[in-house]
Amino acid sequence: METPQVVIDLVDRFECNRDAYRSSAYNEAQARHEFIDPFFMALSWKRHRLAQSQEPRVSQRRTKVRRYRTSMIP
Repeated sequence: METPQVVIDLVDRFECNRDAYRSSAYNEAQARHEFIDPFFMALSWKRHRLAQSQEPRVSQRRTKVRRYRTSMIP
């Protein structure tokens, strides 16, 4: 498999600004927005959709557990 151009561009951008990206002023949210999400998208990993599709399931489970627990209270 050939390396996607987007990945090559991300690596080049990181290399050019390495000190800024490794400083304490650069936070995780910025890294995710500028590098991690585009990297996964370049590899056709739809991480943002996966995260969105799992959130409702978790809240539905919590709701079911709460209903079960409250129904057992005399």
